[in-house]
Amino acid sequence: MATGHPAARAAGDDPAPLLSVRGAVKNYGLVQALRGADLTVGRGEVHGLLGANGAGKSTLVKILAGLAKPDEGDFAIDGAPFRPGSIREAAAAGVRLAHQELAIVPALSVRQNLHLGRYLHPELAGAKERERAYTELFEEWGLDISLDAVMRELSPAHQATVALAKTLVGSGRLLILDEPTASLGPKEVSGLFSIIRRRVEAGAGVIFVSHRLGEVSRLCDAITVLRNGQRVHDGPMEGVDEHALADLIAHDAGGDRRRAERTTTAPAASVRKSASPDGPLLSVSGLRLQNRVEDVSFEVNPGEIVGIAGLVGAGRTEVLEALVGLRRVVSGEISLGGRAYQPRDPARALKQGVVLVPEERLAQAIFTQRDIVFNFSSSRFRTLGGGPGGILSRRSRYRESAQRLAESLRLKARSLNDSIMSLSGGNQQKVVLGRATVDGLRLLLLDEPTRGVDVGARYDFQQMVRGLADQGVGVVYVSSELAELEYCDRIVVMVEGRATVQFDNDDGFDEDELTRLCFLRAGAAAVEQA
Repeated sequence: MATGHPAARAAGDDPAPLLSVRGAVKNYGLVQALRGADLTVGRGEVHGLLGANGAGKSTLVKILAGLAKPDEGDFAIDGAPFRPGSIREAAAAGVRLAHQELAIVPALSVRQNLHLGRYLHPELAGAKERERAYTELFEEWGLDISLDAVMRELSPAHQATVALAKTLVGSGRLLILDEPTASLGPKEVSGLFSIIRRRVEAGAGVIFVSHRLGEVSRLCDAITVLRNGQRVHDGPMEGVDEHALADLIAHDAGGDRRRAERTTTAPAASVRKSASPDGPLLSVSGLRLQNRVEDVSFEVNPGEIVGIAGLVGAGRTEVLEALVGLRRVVSGEISLGGRAYQPRDPARALKQGVVLVPEERLAQAIFTQRDIVFNFSSSRFRTLGGGPGGILSRRSRYRESAQRLAESLRLKARSLNDSIMSLSGGNQQKVVLGRATVDGLRLLLLDEPTRGVDVGARYDFQQMVRGLADQGVGVVYVSSELAELEYCDRIVVMVEGRATVQFDNDDGFDEDELTRLCFLRAGAAAVEQA
């Protein structure tokens, strides 16, 4: 059994905690990610590290794993000073981080992927010893995963377990798990929790970073809550329920009052601010996908911006991908303009006026080796490619179209013949949006559209989106920065694959309350229609 939070034990029982962080400061230019943060983790303890987006969690764990260097602060492991300069130095001290993003190479085998993480466990000297340790770990996990299997052939859940295995194998003293269950199914989560408990029973400490408060309540012995780079709460998990956790994270001192108010008001999901006499533009009912999404229903009216709020792993991206044919629909109904809508791929969705601006700009949205004209025009080749003339004539039409878009978007570029990579992130995103505004656009799907975009470009981007809505285009807007959803007409909250709350946004935007709703489990939130 875990020994509990240091604050709950007698002072003489454990004079030096496993990990001690005092006054951690980290600046990225003018942005202060950590403002004197503290964290204490005991031996044999699962410690939840919680906070909203931008609270400083990722920065702190990167420092502990040797991926970033603090500007100030005192760090100690077992009472000895600890400030690793690299991942290898952190691993040598027994500190290991499982990243939120899957660190895998799909074309390689499981064995080869695991071999790439050999520096994380120097105590396992040879390849055979490492293979034996991994095989035993998968057996302990209850998983049938062959070391010879190619990663791309594994299910998403098994890919995630392979990535986690690099951290869990061996004799690490402090294991840092950043959103480890985001890609796992119930069986894999149950097995992971059993492994974590056995590790802490053996004396290891675990830092568990998660937005899933039900998992935090079930697994953790103690919690630390960060807000704006500082610790605002630290203590044992005992006696703290999920609602209290959500209020701590959201800084919602009026949480009890708000919950009471919601029980006396009609569900705002029944309100449709921009209702059309011809019915909704998009209707999604009972949507279920192969991965993550269990039950999602919402509508989008012409000229309406509908925001989808949620945390990592909530299923927001998967819903958008299903709407352009990138995800297989298991069950549920989708209609577009009152007719059944079943896109098989993005090209067919485009023909019906549905366009997705994906989350990963560099990997999914731009042609990095081509110029600005090509990137603007790539969705218009079909409409711009006809007519008289040869290659030069078509190029001229592409350029004229790109020039009009650049002017309307206030694009800052020396020449449209320059590489797309010569632009700033904000201007690259303007090109991506401009390409999406094809003739016949009816529904625009935006997935984290302002990630990596500066404040000025962000404002321009939002004005462009509002302009499209004013022309009758329906918009679905996904953002992890909840403050960005303030300008949406309506907001849908997704929790663990379910649309739990929907509300009209004309009565005042409350970011703290929205944050709290995003952290509540699907089962709890479903009965609290906002």
